[in-house]
Amino acid sequence: MATSHYEGKFTLTNILQQLKYPPILIGGKALDYYNLRKSDDYDFVISKSDFKKLSKEYGTFKDFPVETPGIKLFNPSTDLEIDLFLSLFAMDYKYLKANSIKHGNILICSLQDLLKLKKNALKYSDSSRVKSKAKKDIKLIENRLKDD
Repeated sequence: MATSHYEGKFTLTNILQQLKYPPILIGGKALDYYNLRKSDDYDFVISKSDFKKLSKEYGTFKDFPVETPGIKLFNPSTDLEIDLFLSLFAMDYKYLKANSIKHGNILICSLQDLLKLKKNALKYSDSSRVKSKAKKDIKLIENRLKDD
């Protein structure tokens, strides 16, 4: 598995149109959806068949705290960054889809599953930046869940 990323001209719509199944939005943009904090990059968990198809075109990388296979896309002319994952912390497409919310042509990860992802990032990451962001996100999610 390569440790690089694809750099080129594309839009979010271009990428979404290549997928057979609706991707599940996780990370900062999912928190943005819930009005918890703003984010500019897109992180998705996608189906196994979509991952296989896109990895042939864009290549793959291993990143994040537990060497998770992913596809990293970056458009330098727009600063658009999209990360596509097969799974995170054994939470794959099928698992995350069960509690996700349909929003247009994508799915949004549930707050409960986002909380699990963030707690795992805090537990398994070696990066102080990732841990710091995860701690803040956990507080935001827990406070929202208390209010609901």
